[in-house]
Amino acid sequence: MANANLTLNVKDHWDDGKRIHVIGNITNDGGNYAAGGLTLSLAAGVIKGSYVLHAYAFAKNALYFITDANGNFPEDEDANGVGGALESSMLLWAYSVPGTQLGTTALPDSKVKIYAIYSKLI
Repeated sequence: MANANLTLNVKDHWDDGKRIHVIGNITNDGGNYAAGGLTLSLAAGVIKGSYVLHAYAFAKNALYFITDANGNFPEDEDANGVGGALESSMLLWAYSVPGTQLGTTALPDSKVKIYAIYSKLI
């Protein structure tokens, strides 16, 4: 079976004056998880931000982490002191509860909840 295709479904978003906050779900098309993470775009038409500053994913049957394409958490700063990751180039990682990354297998959760904070475009 092919790797799962992931889709961000925004349930709510708000602007606190400095950042854009988003809650929603990540759904998959029934494909498999692939070791090394699945490509995830956090770009959404209703979100007018360019960089993801923080992203948290959670569900019932596994541990999930969201990183940039290099495996760094979005809030980690690069060598130039710049934090954040482009919203279109993220990875979703899945781990079993004891902490071992899943191999090529069906994702244990069909829906993963997400909370993300984006930089605000002015």
